[in-house]
Amino acid sequence: MDAHIPQCGTVRVKQAGFFNWLWRPKYLVLKGETLMIHKNEDTPVASLIKLSDITNIERTVRKPHCLLLELKDRRFYLSLESDDELYGWQDAINSRRFSETISQPFNFQHRVHAHFDPDTGYAGLPDAWRRELETSDNDCRTSRGPGGLEAHPRRSKRDT
Repeated sequence: MDAHIPQCGTVRVKQAGFFNWLWRPKYLVLKGETLMIHKNEDTPVASLIKLSDITNIERTVRKPHCLLLELKDRRFYLSLESDDELYGWQDAINSRRFSETISQPFNFQHRVHAHFDPDTGYAGLPDAWRRELETSDNDCRTSRGPGGLEAHPRRSKRDT
């Protein structure tokens, strides 16, 4: 979702705390780097959450289709109507939370194409990598067996 196009909708919200036991319908607007919580669609912002302040976002079993937003000093529970709605909000929030901190690769050049052949071993590796694998006692070799992929400990020269 484009960061300039807001995601919005009515969600039941409960803030964690001793005096906060009611789930109240709130109108949420996710726009740019903020999540705005309104009493309803026509009221001003009641709470503003910077997405960079969210320390954790995860599904919780407090209610069906419930999402937990943890901040440094507060917790909000969002009760949604379906899994699709829950994961829609979670994905939208996460994509905006991390959009500034994780960039796309730049100046990428594909210089090595390596693969593993169960009969001959690794092929296409740079010499330094090949030597490291040949001398390592902790490496695993993967082969296809009757049950699919199986990992086998690599035998060192002293095992033979």
